[in-house]
Amino acid sequence: MKNYSRTSYVDIAKGIAILSVVLLHVDFVYPKFSFINISAMLGWYWHVPVFFLIGGFFLKEERLLQPVSFIKGKFKSLYLLALYIYLPATLLHNVFFQLGWYSPDVVYGGKIIAEWDVKEYAIGIAKTLLCAGREPIMGAMWFVYALLFALCGYSIVIYIVNKCKWGGGYIVPLILLALKIASCVATNVYGITIPRFSNAVSVMLLIYWTTTERAIESEV
Repeated sequence: MKNYSRTSYVDIAKGIAILSVVLLHVDFVYPKFSFINISAMLGWYWHVPVFFLIGGFFLKEERLLQPVSFIKGKFKSLYLLALYIYLPATLLHNVFFQLGWYSPDVVYGGKIIAEWDVKEYAIGIAKTLLCAGREPIMGAMWFVYALLFALCGYSIVIYIVNKCKWGGGYIVPLILLALKIASCVATNVYGITIPRFSNAVSVMLLIYWTTTERAIESEV
């Protein structure tokens, strides 16, 4: 059995971020003080980037330089785990609708929520397998898929940069910025959207920042 050591300040950061997520989603009204803005500290949207930063905090370059084994590991730990939860929810789409959990008056993912026929079920299952599902009750799962694609994509970028021996620490952020710009242009100019891609590239930038700061810290 593996022994995993804990880093207390990382656990504390995750705990604070989790509480902030919960309070945000229940529309919690923060107390007001003249000397401190509690809402700005706990009520804004900083908590999700915190989880992505932590996701890259313990990455080691030697693992990133082996993209095949790295991606296989993330496939098992993230994709399959998410699929075990997401696929049953997709199969129960009509049940949730009949129970009244889904409202036909609500637009989700650009479409009005309605019962599915056989064809729509097939499409829904295919999208779920491809990490492109839009099941309303599983909306929060976008985080898992964004993290999965970001970690795998970051490993590929690091491997290519190292393999091609492109010098300078500025190459990786330039590649990531170029990917982000390309994603924005494709979506906003040409109307082409690749599911999870834009989010994943944003997360890759956060992971780059975390791993870079971690490397600098270890050298000090």
